[in-house]
Amino acid sequence: MSLSASGRTVPPAVIVAGMHRSGTSLAASILADAGVHLGDAVMGPGAGNPEGHFEDLEILAFHRRVLAANGLGTDGFTAQQEISVPPAVWPESRQLVAARRSRGLPWGWKEPRTTLFLDYWAETVPEARFLLLFRRPWEVVDSLFRRGDLAFALHPPLTIAVWHRYNEAIRDFHERHSDRCLLVETAQLTANPEWFAARLCEVLAVQATGGSSRFKPGLMVEDLDSSRAGLLAAIDDEAFDLYLDLRSRAGSQSSLPALAEVRGQITSSALREWQRAAAAERRAIDCQVRATETAAQAAVLSEARAAAAEELLASQGRLRDANDLIVGLKAHIADRHAEIAELRRLLEESRPEAVTLPARLADAVQQRQDERFPAARLTQPPAPNSALPLSAAARPPAWLRRINREGRRLGKQIERVIRNGRDRILGRYDSGRVMH
Repeated sequence: MSLSASGRTVPPAVIVAGMHRSGTSLAASILADAGVHLGDAVMGPGAGNPEGHFEDLEILAFHRRVLAANGLGTDGFTAQQEISVPPAVWPESRQLVAARRSRGLPWGWKEPRTTLFLDYWAETVPEARFLLLFRRPWEVVDSLFRRGDLAFALHPPLTIAVWHRYNEAIRDFHERHSDRCLLVETAQLTANPEWFAARLCEVLAVQATGGSSRFKPGLMVEDLDSSRAGLLAAIDDEAFDLYLDLRSRAGSQSSLPALAEVRGQITSSALREWQRAAAAERRAIDCQVRATETAAQAAVLSEARAAAAEELLASQGRLRDANDLIVGLKAHIADRHAEIAELRRLLEESRPEAVTLPARLADAVQQRQDERFPAARLTQPPAPNSALPLSAAARPPAWLRRINREGRRLGKQIERVIRNGRDRILGRYDSGRVMH
């Protein structure tokens, strides 16, 4: 614990600062594992930091408002020397600090833009200790190019200018407040995490272990190729000298490209970078060609998908029509079955009457014959002297024969009607069963 200006005991605070792409997220992860509270809401993983940024989002928002108030881009990619914190936002910064102190636990934050406001925060948080990180400038430039920030894509020299501005602020602040600072080169941290943990305990009173379960030092690419270092020295010799000065202040013994080669091979360095740029351009063209081919294939697939969807809709429509037809046919078959059942019932009811019809007709004829010709006359033998021939006297009268013939004809016609009706009924029934 420390004493504030009012004499109250306050928990220790650690503020992590450094140029973008300089290992501040790695250092912050180690502090988080050591129990330092780095904010209630921190920035998670992203394309540039797959394991997490560990940036306090409220502090980030505050810095962005201050940059905007100075007419600068909120990304903090600036080489401007004088950046002031307007008095209008001072109460907000004090509230942010008070909220973090109130936990009574070690606290702090990591946010690269803090580097532009080190003096302000040193005054606002007098108990704070500062972890200042720097990295080889050509590695930072390469990392920024690979990340693809628009500001650097439009103006590549800005990368070196921003690195120079941030690290100059670190050097100057360390010179004035060395008793409150731990200055570390990223290469020292990645090469010897145990040494870094010991220094955190010694200078910042943070009980840290030798590494972070969420970060792997291999994520920090080390580039000892003298060609890029030589190119940077030729573009901004002061930036290269500033890096060497920071190394000396931090006591870093990290590897360096051969300085004699760095100072003397600007031509070969430029040609090598030209070759790398040409190769990258060739790869970009190949990627564009593949992207065009992929887009064409995607268009074909899209058309095929649209055609398939249209055919599916048509098939669904035909299926609905077929289902409707099936429903109609089933209803029609049901109606025909009902008609067949009714016809069979009527046939069964009429069958006894049809069977007895010839006999009843014969009875009726016989009754009519008996009424007109009494039995005595029909059975009385002809007189011996009758003038009628024997054959004529033995046969029934002509009208009776006609009635008999008509009765037989009607009987056969009735049998034929019954037989045809039965065949038609049975034929329709069999057809209905086949359709069903």
